[in-house]
Amino acid sequence: MKDLSSPLRTPFALSNALNTPTASRVNHYFVDSHHQDDSVSRFDEIVARKLNEGQHHESDDHRNGSESYVDRLPNEILSLIFESGYFQFEGEREPDTAFRSLALQISQRFRQLVLHTPSLWSVIHLSPGNISRELAQLPTCLARSKEYPLEIQLRAFWNTDLTESVMDKLRTHSTRWRRLSIVAINDHILSFLQDTPAPRLEHLNISFYSHHQRTALPPAIFQGYLPLLSSVYLRNIDVDGLDFAFQGLSTLEIRGYGTWPTFSKLKETLNGSSLQRLVLHVKPKIAMQQIFDGVSEGIHDLQILLPELRTIEVYTSEWLTSGISALIRLFACPKLEDLFVRESTGSLTEAPGRTILHHSKITSNPASPIIGSTQPSPLHATLPYRLLLRSANLQFATRALSVATVSTLEIHKVYWPRHDITRDVFTSLNHLRHLLIYEHRATEALFRIFGSRDQTSQDLSLISRFNIPSLETLAIEFSNGGRMPPNNDAIQFIRLFSLPSLKSLHLKTLDLPQWKNITDAFRQHTAEYPALASLTLTNISDIIPTNPHDPFYTNIVDAFPRLSQLSLDGVSSNAFIQQLLPSPSAGLVSEITHDDIPTPLPNLRTLSIRNDRNVGTPLIHRTIIARKNMGVPLSTLYVDSHFGRNVESFEWIREHVQVGQAASEFF
Repeated sequence: MKDLSSPLRTPFALSNALNTPTASRVNHYFVDSHHQDDSVSRFDEIVARKLNEGQHHESDDHRNGSESYVDRLPNEILSLIFESGYFQFEGEREPDTAFRSLALQISQRFRQLVLHTPSLWSVIHLSPGNISRELAQLPTCLARSKEYPLEIQLRAFWNTDLTESVMDKLRTHSTRWRRLSIVAINDHILSFLQDTPAPRLEHLNISFYSHHQRTALPPAIFQGYLPLLSSVYLRNIDVDGLDFAFQGLSTLEIRGYGTWPTFSKLKETLNGSSLQRLVLHVKPKIAMQQIFDGVSEGIHDLQILLPELRTIEVYTSEWLTSGISALIRLFACPKLEDLFVRESTGSLTEAPGRTILHHSKITSNPASPIIGSTQPSPLHATLPYRLLLRSANLQFATRALSVATVSTLEIHKVYWPRHDITRDVFTSLNHLRHLLIYEHRATEALFRIFGSRDQTSQDLSLISRFNIPSLETLAIEFSNGGRMPPNNDAIQFIRLFSLPSLKSLHLKTLDLPQWKNITDAFRQHTAEYPALASLTLTNISDIIPTNPHDPFYTNIVDAFPRLSQLSLDGVSSNAFIQQLLPSPSAGLVSEITHDDIPTPLPNLRTLSIRNDRNVGTPLIHRTIIARKNMGVPLSTLYVDSHFGRNVESFEWIREHVQVGQAASEFF
């Protein structure tokens, strides 16, 4: 039987990941993907090189039967494989110690490699569940890790005797600490950080849970010298009185009930720092009281400059309040790319809850679900300077940040403040181009804006409207909780806005009387919308009459005379297509010429029909021919799969007009 041990052709020094030229130097399990990209690329490179070098030995090896493929792998490659297996994890931030134990038992060579690969012993994770087993092995692990940087995670829910035993062993290696995470229920363990040198520490995470709610770190923590520190997480730890500098940090996360310093101290600590990410989960009222203690005037003008900050995340159980807005406004961030306000779930895993507010400066993904990827939309697929707000007060959102650059406002079930405040909100949005309103209850919004039904029904000419001269797109999804509002509330809300630059109107979920009132209002005020060229209607469940003498007949030709694009989704499209034909008195379709007057919607070039099984294909054929004869042909017709069922009709359409696949645009 062949011996399980294998000859060692590579010096063991090469298995030391710290000394191997091709090894990764970021071997820590706190990273979401533990140096996988780096290791895999180096692994492929080394394998290719080594196998190419050894190809001429392959035939001899096979004849002799002395070595397996694994035997031929050099030690440095096996070390990388072991690292990959040891640090391959998801969810819980713990390495795979079972993998390490298994590798120790495979063969003598594997065992020696594992024992002499320091990175495989560089992670110290102690908790009440393993302390009795791991404490005795701690000196051995520390010795095997040699000079490799240490990653230490302590869930110190144990008595003080164990704390002293653990920290006495770890402190002798403090100069190798790269990451330190402590979760404690008393502050005894924190006292061991006093005057403890940690010059290589990059990431510090301290959480304190006790009925005292908070605690302070001891003075001279880490001797006040942490030159490589880049990330700090503090929960229920006093921010006031910290003895190490924040200027070199890239990430700062403050949660819980820790005491804040006064404004002057906080400014001295953070102003002008290189901080790029700031995460806050605090009681805003308490924090602001502590920060501005003794300051009575000019509070709203005081700010702390964070010139490199890219991201702010604020977690709250209070939703979006004036206090949250004031806390965010405390920081001036000229390079800010993303601002998040998220619901706190109360989970210790800190999984983010619903997003309440998101302001994004950078462009969004072109594959955004808001925009159809097949059918062209008046809205470009990338929308920079976007503000999303969900179930929150519009006023508080605009107080939290400067909204002068916001070009897209997306709001879901928001709280509308009274008329004068709402007017000021939209006045401040002086570069707004796209307004997307989801789950909108028009009756409730009007009531909150005006305070009573009597005021909402008065003549709009007597009301100061919300002027948004830059707005190009208005999209509204109406939601009425199972009950339709009074017929005029939808148009009353739309008419609150003065939109001289409006190019595209998108409306979803209307009944027939509401749609009738909307078309009547636009017909009476066509001069107010000189640029309106695109209309999208989604989900009008009522049958729309085609008879001009019907009291609910809607005339889109007079209401939207400048349309170049008409999109219908879940709507009785026959009533609209019929209006694209010349009037019956104009003669037969085959006799129509471009000299005949009037021409309905002469600018219309694009028609989209989706989710209408009752659409008349003969009517579409007539429309295509008639408009071509009038000199105003359709350039593109977007349809769904329903049209393909009549192959002959669909082929005829494709011969006469360009055909594309219809897609949902906003909803």
